[in-house]
Amino acid sequence: MRRKWSGRREGFTLIELIMVIVIAGIIAAMVAVFIKAPVEGYFNSVRRAVLTEEADSALRVIARDLQSALPNSITCNGATYPLEFLSIRSGGRFREAQTGASTGTPLVFGSAATGFDTIGGAADVTQTDAGGGAVSGTSSRVVVGNLSTGVPTCHSTVAADGAASFVANGPVMSSLATGSATVASAVYPVECNLASAAAQDDSSTSGINESNDREFGRFYVVNSTSVKYTCSTTSGVTRSGVKLVDPSHVSACQIACDQTKARVQLVTVNLTLRDSASETVTLLRRVTIVNRP
Repeated sequence: MRRKWSGRREGFTLIELIMVIVIAGIIAAMVAVFIKAPVEGYFNSVRRAVLTEEADSALRVIARDLQSALPNSITCNGATYPLEFLSIRSGGRFREAQTGASTGTPLVFGSAATGFDTIGGAADVTQTDAGGGAVSGTSSRVVVGNLSTGVPTCHSTVAADGAASFVANGPVMSSLATGSATVASAVYPVECNLASAAAQDDSSTSGINESNDREFGRFYVVNSTSVKYTCSTTSGVTRSGVKLVDPSHVSACQIACDQTKARVQLVTVNLTLRDSASETVTLLRRVTIVNRP
């Protein structure tokens, strides 16, 4: 039986194809509108997370550094270095008096001294500080009873945008071994003896110390070179020349110190970072320093 040709073919026309393409394009555009915001939000959150981690890492370093600063040595009024201080490398307790058997070498205030006995297992001469440098040697100073500006003879600190300034209570360290410390010949002022009557008299120290705030018999071994921080859009955030945050990321940075009370000092760091896509984050960190010599 012969099949009859109808003259019709199965398929779709060009008009139908164009209509499908147009409809598919409209649907894709609608989907893109709804997807665009979540996708952009995801990438923005990733950029913010990167900036936040960078800023938080720098602020953690600053906060940790400040907690190891020599009491009353922090300076915050430099134009180039808005934050400077003396960093503690080691420390311990010194002998205040001889034993009942008249033995031992105490630290004598007001007289030339070249060493004293350490109490409670002071750091060995082989110990290194956090930066890997040897504790003992000419790069270290031995500070006792570092007070505020009210007692200038016992106030080792850092000049604004300058070098570390050590007074009589900061002679060069010669060696530090278990049981003893040797220093360059120096006369520790009697005002630096926190157990003395003069130091306990609030009127003689302008009220900067109270007897229940002191820890008698403590000495610190500090680095002869101060720690200096920069924080600006031109230099970024650096620690003694080591870059913590690239200047291209720093949109704004301020470091301020509340020095109205010498015993408790508040250091505020406000850091704003911005990336190439203009994403911005601002972190603020407040560090409370208890200046207890």
